[in-house]
Amino acid sequence: MLLHTGFDGAIEHQQAIKSTIIDVLLLIQSAGDDSPQLAIAIDCFKKEGLENVVNTHRTTAELAEPRLTRVDADVILGNDYMSQMGSLKSINAKPGKVLLAIDGTSERCRSKYKNGLYTAVRIGTSAAWEKGYKYSVVKDVTTDLFVGCMHRGSWLPDNDPRKLDAWIADVQACVARVRKTGSDVEGVEADRDYFSAEFFASATAGLLAIDDPNFVAPRAITPRKFGSEKSKFTWEYLLEDTRGQVFIDNMRLDIGSVPVLMSKVPNLFTKRDDGRYDIPYACIVLIDEYRSKKERTLNQIRAQARALAERIEVTSARLPITEKAYMVYNKRYNKQSVAVPSLGRGNKRKRFVDAVDEQLYKRCLKMLKALKAMEQEKKRLISSVVFFAISLRPREDPTKDPETFISMARDYHSRWGIENGIKTIKQVFHRHVHGRRPAKRQLALILGMIVHNHWIVARKMQIAARLRTMNRPMAFTDPSRPWIRIKFEVEMHDLVPAVGFLSAVWKHVYSQTITNKLMGVL
Repeated sequence: MLLHTGFDGAIEHQQAIKSTIIDVLLLIQSAGDDSPQLAIAIDCFKKEGLENVVNTHRTTAELAEPRLTRVDADVILGNDYMSQMGSLKSINAKPGKVLLAIDGTSERCRSKYKNGLYTAVRIGTSAAWEKGYKYSVVKDVTTDLFVGCMHRGSWLPDNDPRKLDAWIADVQACVARVRKTGSDVEGVEADRDYFSAEFFASATAGLLAIDDPNFVAPRAITPRKFGSEKSKFTWEYLLEDTRGQVFIDNMRLDIGSVPVLMSKVPNLFTKRDDGRYDIPYACIVLIDEYRSKKERTLNQIRAQARALAERIEVTSARLPITEKAYMVYNKRYNKQSVAVPSLGRGNKRKRFVDAVDEQLYKRCLKMLKALKAMEQEKKRLISSVVFFAISLRPREDPTKDPETFISMARDYHSRWGIENGIKTIKQVFHRHVHGRRPAKRQLALILGMIVHNHWIVARKMQIAARLRTMNRPMAFTDPSRPWIRIKFEVEMHDLVPAVGFLSAVWKHVYSQTITNKLMGVL
């Protein structure tokens, strides 16, 4: 992990450490230290093969790697999550409720002989599609711990609703892991790719978790997904006053291709004439939530939109009249033909018949510039509006308690924790793996997640120690919203970094291995 290489690079690193230790011991011996213990230590470090103190043979390391299925590896990660939650409980850092975030991560497969389990993926910000492996990752973004990871664990890459059954089982397993620790899941957050009737119907039907009277079924939370109609939809919404900041909208679901929903949907949702079902959800509108320092309300931005729409309408109506007057005047008094004024790249007119001709020309350009500026302002107003979708419970009306749903939409900020966590794993905790076996690659990714979880707990223990020193309350989450964590990293900048933690673990294990070997011969 530290070197971002495979076994060969690690063995070279081990050999360099071994040579350095031998050189230092020989230097001490040449200075006049002829103690028998020093001679034994030098001899011990010089040995090769099975008696080698430092190096590990490639075959030995590969044989030590457990032969697990993808499900086995995911279970190991789940067990580690529950163990780390126990550690958090010991320092009063385990929350009563958490938010789970779902995301996918990919890695390319360069093997010439692929095994048919790869998926078309895009790596990072690349626009090119490549053959590789895609993993569905679940993270507890309240505690910042990874809960689950499964290769091809989502129905989305192949857009096959028939795979929804297996995906729901994976989500249920992750929710069960949280509940075994005594916490509950408030909601399951995902990106806009998960804005689908299948996901929201599953949430409303209570399928994201196994029925348990001691817990409440989690909600589904995603941004609302749009196509090319987003700008038109948003502008029409700003100009109306019938829908508030929270309103009910519907998706369409065909249950014929989703076996897991066949027994639930007919009893919960309204069937349409075309055989599909309406899946209601709460649509929440947030203003200036991202990339803006303004704090406008919906009523304020609607007032701005209406005033702007009126100005656009007036200017758009006057422009053709002015253009017509300009063309008529030039046809009558100008011997040369002229075109309708525009803001294109061509040269602007500099010679005119008279002052009236010049005035009409400049008035057309002024209106065109005003319309262009108003269109830019319109785009800025539209971009300041973000729509979120939150699943409803049966017969629930979100408009009766809009503040609750607005707060839940704002909680979506925490989903970025999974993006940052995956980035940290790939940059620091991910071991370089060759091969085309998905189980082997998934295990390497999960090992990185386990080390990440231990790193997060180590940081929280540092935070707890400092809170005790400063006589501050041992609170790691917002008291009013226990699934939102307090970000102590903002004020405590010197917490152990990821590379520092990994180096400390490596140093401890390495030192302990050498110590144990030497103690056996000295």
